Amino acid sequence: MLDSSACNKRLNFLSFLRPDTDTSLVEVVAGYNTSLPCAIQSPLHDAPVLTLWYIGADDTPVYSYDQRSGVSGESWADPEVFEGRAHYLAHLNPPAMLIMRTTVSDAHVYRCRVDFHNSNSRVAWVRLRVIVPPSRVEIVTHVSPVMPGQRDDVVCTAVGGDPPPSVVWLQNGKVVDPNSTVGERGTFNSLEVAATREDLNFPFTCKATNNDVTAPVFAIYYRNVTCGPTSVQIEASESPLVEAREAELTCTAVGSNPPAHLTWYQQGKTIEDVYVNVTRQDNVTVSVLSLIPGRRHHDRQLLCRAENPSLPMATMEDMITLNVACEYLRRLGFRRRFGVTGQASLSCYISFFLPVYF
Repeated sequence: MLDSSACNKRLNFLSFLRPDTDTSLVEVVAGYNTSLPCAIQSPLHDAPVLTLWYIGADDTPVYSYDQRSGVSGESWADPEVFEGRAHYLAHLNPPAMLIMRTTVSDAHVYRCRVDFHNSNSRVAWVRLRVIVPPSRVEIVTHVSPVMPGQRDDVVCTAVGGDPPPSVVWLQNGKVVDPNSTVGERGTFNSLEVAATREDLNFPFTCKATNNDVTAPVFAIYYRNVTCGPTSVQIEASESPLVEAREAELTCTAVGSNPPAHLTWYQQGKTIEDVYVNVTRQDNVTVSVLSLIPGRRHHDRQLLCRAENPSLPMATMEDMITLNVACEYLRRLGFRRRFGVTGQASLSCYISFFLPVYF
């Protein structure tokens, strides 16, 4: 048994043999298979007889592959380390130890030692890094709804992941905020993109990943942006309107979030809600005003005002001047004498519709 001074000398010797530049790196995602190369060239006119794998500077091997005469091709693996998941791939160049279904506990610096028939043993070092993907992302909204121009209203945090994953925000398939930060509770990204009206049509996607093998984990965020209406329009069910025939005037406001409030005015006075039917869906508000037009309505102005209470300066209006066709009566009369005793008078009425100004 080696004394402590001998062990220290051996560790120093092994450290000397393993500068960072001489250690190859192998990365694998947890659960996937990987192979650790034993990148040792055989001396000229010599061949390997025994390959041993160690963890770090330990003296006890965890895997062996015997190529000596009579036992060529026999292998052994420490059951407590690999649990039957290790195999040697001697046909590769360089040969490699295959580890199946890797786990986090497999992440070590491994030492491969090859013994030859006539030459001194040679050593190669391999560092195995096992990547653990993030399990999910969590979105936490700090402010909602937001005003146009506002930012930092939402934070996306990746849960788990080693090494720390990158967390990015995408919109319409393009990365709009790649700036993630590693914090105590995980990697996070606070959305720094200023809010705009377009956010209502194009949601954001938060993605987190730390490798090119597994699919990123993601979540979708629908930003609630307060916006005023973009258009207001009044349309009549017919033109001109006909006296005494019920008509509908439809006012449609588009673009407001939440949907706009619509108010009808006639000659500057509010029309009672009892005559109005309002529907709201998404960012569209429709108000239908039922009206039985008469002569008094001709040339009167109706106004529809759309407003978002959260944005009083974003009010929009549309106005229509009513054109009413009214029934026009005309009496046509004539006389005709019957015999010598008297006369009869006949009258004929015709009616047709004309605009009031006729």
